[in-house]
Amino acid sequence: MMVAGAAVLLALAVPARSQDPGRTPAEDAASADAHFDDVRAVMANGKNGVPQAKVLTQEDRRVKPETFGSFTERLDFIHDNLFIAVQGEVVRWDTLGMADEEERLPIPPSKFKFALEFEIVKEGPDVEVKASPDAEIDLRIPNLEKRARVFVDFSNVDDLPGTTISDRDSSPRIGVGTETRVGKKSLLDTKLGVKWKLPPVGFGELTASRLIDWDEGHMYPKIKGYYETDDGFGSQGTLVIEKWPARQCMVQSVSAVNWAENTEGMEWEQSFLGLYLLKAYVDKNVELDNIHRGLGLKASAFGHKVGAGVVDRYRLTFGYRFALYKHWIYMTIYPEVNWVNDFDWSTDPGLRIGLDMLFWGTPQR
Repeated sequence: MMVAGAAVLLALAVPARSQDPGRTPAEDAASADAHFDDVRAVMANGKNGVPQAKVLTQEDRRVKPETFGSFTERLDFIHDNLFIAVQGEVVRWDTLGMADEEERLPIPPSKFKFALEFEIVKEGPDVEVKASPDAEIDLRIPNLEKRARVFVDFSNVDDLPGTTISDRDSSPRIGVGTETRVGKKSLLDTKLGVKWKLPPVGFGELTASRLIDWDEGHMYPKIKGYYETDDGFGSQGTLVIEKWPARQCMVQSVSAVNWAENTEGMEWEQSFLGLYLLKAYVDKNVELDNIHRGLGLKASAFGHKVGAGVVDRYRLTFGYRFALYKHWIYMTIYPEVNWVNDFDWSTDPGLRIGLDMLFWGTPQR
C-alpha cells in the first residue's frame, strides 16, 4: 500500500493531458468539466443522459388539489414544493441584511440527497438486519459566505472508498467547505465542521485532487490530510483509474490507504469494478451508487499493515441500480458475499437494498 500512496503523489504532480474534442462519447461524458463543475451546469446543457430542465422557482410552486389524481402526482407535489420551500429559506438567509442596492451574486440551487439502506448480512454464526440513514446536503450561499458552502452529511474523515453506509458512524456532521481550482484540472477542497455526537467532535480536512486523461480513460489521484478532536491527525491517499473499453462499459481500479493516530498501522483497500451503463451516469464520479441505470460487479479486499500486511476481509458484490420514478427516486440492489478473517474465512452471504431521493432543483430531480 506504500506503493499506492507514492502513486497518488506522483499522479498529482504529473501534468494533465489536454482534452481532445474528438474523443469518444464515454470520455466526453467524463470530461474535466463534468468532473469538477457543479452538476447543475451539466444538467442545464442536457449532458450525461439528463434532459434539459429549468430550475424550480417560487413561480413553480404547486397548489395542493382537493384530491390527487394519482400517487405519482402526490410525489411530484411533495418533491417540487419541498425543494422550493427549502431553497427559498436558503436564498432568504443568503441575502439577509443586504441593502436593496447592493450587488448580489447569483444563487445556484442547493443539492439535497436523502438515502436509506437496508442490510441483511451473515457474519460468522450471527445474522444481522440493519437500516441505516444517509444524507448529503450542499447549501449554496455565495452572498453570505462568498466562496464557501455549507454541507451536511453522514460521512467520516477516515472512510475508505468501499465503506458501506451501514458500516459508518451514523452521526451526522455539519460544516463549511471551500473549493479552489488550481489550473484547469486540479482542485483543493477544504472542510471545517462538527460531528454531532456526545461529546461533539470537531474536524478539519484538506484534500488535493487532480484529473488526468489518458487513452480511453482517466486517472483521479487524491490525497487528504485531516484532524479530529477525539482521534487526532490522519492522512489518506486514493488512486482511481478508469478505462472505457466501450461507450457503455467501464472498468475501474480503486487503491486507497489510510493512516491515523488511532488506527492499527495503515488501513488499506483494493477494489476492482466492472460497470455496464444501461443509461449514462449523472454524477461527478462514476460509481454503482450514482449512475442512472446499470449493472456492476465489484471485488474488494480490505486490510491493515503493522509489520507484515494482514487481509481482514474479501467482498464480492453484484449491483443493479435503476430509477423508480423520474430522475429523483432510485433503488440499488446489492447481493454480496463476504469472507472475513475474524470468522475463519467462512462464506457469509448478504443483501443490501438502497433507496435514494434527490432534490436538485428541477422537475425531473
